[in-house]
Amino acid sequence: MGSPMTGDDYLRELIQNSYETDFAALVIAFETQTRFVWRNSPNVAQRLRALMSAGGKPMAILGANVVGNAVVYSVQPFAQYAEDTAIRRYLEVVGDQAMETFKRRWEVSRN
Repeated sequence: MGSPMTGDDYLRELIQNSYETDFAALVIAFETQTRFVWRNSPNVAQRLRALMSAGGKPMAILGANVVGNAVVYSVQPFAQYAEDTAIRRYLEVVGDQAMETFKRRWEVSRN
């Protein structure tokens, strides 16, 4: 296994993923909450560094595409978490919840 990823490594992954999706975010896990760093947010690098400094762990990239009237998403864990079944289950729940919130906001903005 290589060196641990840095904040800049996570930002590169986020930027790369954002070319392939309509929306992309880093999933940042804390012991009792989950935060997101969306690619189109102001001060992306500063937000990521602040969350990491506060103990947040970047776990995955959440990507979403609007297809017709639907939002299709995927959650791609970073390599160090890809084989951990508990983390994959957690990310599945996080993805489902984030997309439900996103869909509600998207529908409101369309009306």
